[in-house]
Amino acid sequence: MIIPISENAFAYEKNQATSQASDCGNGQEPENIGCQNMGSSIQGDENAVNIIGQQSFPTRTVKPPPEETATLIVIKKVACVPGEECSPLPAATEFMLSVTDDNGDEIPVEGSSTGTEVPLPPGDYDVFDDPSPPPGPAGTEFVGFTGDEGCSSDPPPTGSGPIEAGEERICIVTNFYSGSIAIP
Repeated sequence: MIIPISENAFAYEKNQATSQASDCGNGQEPENIGCQNMGSSIQGDENAVNIIGQQSFPTRTVKPPPEETATLIVIKKVACVPGEECSPLPAATEFMLSVTDDNGDEIPVEGSSTGTEVPLPPGDYDVFDDPSPPPGPAGTEFVGFTGDEGCSSDPPPTGSGPIEAGEERICIVTNFYSGSIAIP
């Protein structure tokens, strides 16, 4: 006896799906080329097809280029000669300094009481204060200026020697004023 299929067979109400992916390459970058081949099949209504494949490659460490500059921090101070009284003193920003590097290039530096960073090539350097300082406030007289050992690449004890690539030094230039002028 032949039984018709429609009487004993039931229709299968579940989905069947297949996903396949094959991909090679790493976009625009030719490093770390990887390939993936995935196959995923499901059966049933509440299952998902895996269509995401992820590969990761170790990051290549690139060394930064070697330091080709040094940094000199120039600080300008304005002070009264010890033991004297001075009226208000000029601000550090009223002074112009310059740094001459190993190549003979002169780099102008505006005075700053907190410091100005000056990038330099490695080697010799000197810091100069403006030879004609501005007149001081009434009741003061400019006496002179000094630079500490960080202001020159002369050999110690007057200087700090040549500056090296990646090195950071501090130069403090101080202008001294006298308050001994009689105020009329």
